[in-house]
Amino acid sequence: MPAIKLSWAYLTVLRPLQWTKNLLVFAALVFARQLGDPAQVRRTLIMFVAFCLVSSALYVFNDVLARKADRRHPRKRRRPIASGAIHWELGTILAPALAAAGLLAARGAAPAALACLLGYLVLGVAYSVALKRVVIVDVLVIAGGFVLRSAAGGYVI
Repeated sequence: MPAIKLSWAYLTVLRPLQWTKNLLVFAALVFARQLGDPAQVRRTLIMFVAFCLVSSALYVFNDVLARKADRRHPRKRRRPIASGAIHWELGTILAPALAAAGLLAARGAAPAALACLLGYLVLGVAYSVALKRVVIVDVLVIAGGFVLRSAAGGYVI
């Protein structure tokens, strides 16, 4: 039973329910009527996976930085890093590994799509470090992340 609980913690820290946001990568594929082209679908799917890996890296990174405050929050205290189910030091290894895996997954993408992914990563780090505490800017950064996902989907096809 402890192995199942530990595995659940590792899955939870990746925030797979948040990956639905990355479905925006498919918007250009749909609107360009390219769903019937296996090569275009494959490229878009790879970019979707890359965004999932990078977004998970950002969630882990944010959880490491916010772990002390999260422990005092009624809901966030149950997060794997805040609760201690996953040690925060492991998060400092996991976050860059996930980011690297995401960038590697997208390495064959169009340069502009890769730039969108890298921009999303840089923006996400800046958000976790400082921008989430700046009124209005925090919302603009989140909106920018959606724009970058959509743009990457367009560039990849």
